[in-house]
Amino acid sequence: PNPCHNEMLVHTALLAVSPNTKASVDLLAAAEPFAKNWQRCVGSGHMLLGTRADWQSQLALAVNELGFGAIRGHGLLDDDMGVLPAKGRLEFYNVDQVFDAVHALRLRPVVELSFTPAALVACGKAGEQP
Repeated sequence: PNPCHNEMLVHTALLAVSPNTKASVDLLAAAEPFAKNWQRCVGSGHMLLGTRADWQSQLALAVNELGFGAIRGHGLLDDDMGVLPAKGRLEFYNVDQVFDAVHALRLRPVVELSFTPAALVACGKAGEQP
């Protein structure tokens, strides 16, 4: 006999997450496909991690096992990436390393442009222009 048709089965389960939060689940509702959001995009943390060989090999393993198609990271322009070591001087060696590794795995980069290089910051410095 199918337990879903059992008269004793509770049709709706109530879950109390906190005293003020409740969720209900219809146990007899038709099943729906599970959204595998990790197959779309994952977060990598700070972009500088992408310059490390161990990070790159672990990313390759994760791509092969999980099959996601994009990766997001922050800090692309942060000082530790060395993009702007001094005013007027741009260097993209570390950025190129990260994007070469991401491209080699056929991933789409989702780039967060955050963290302004110190050489461009003029906050609180009267008379200085970036």
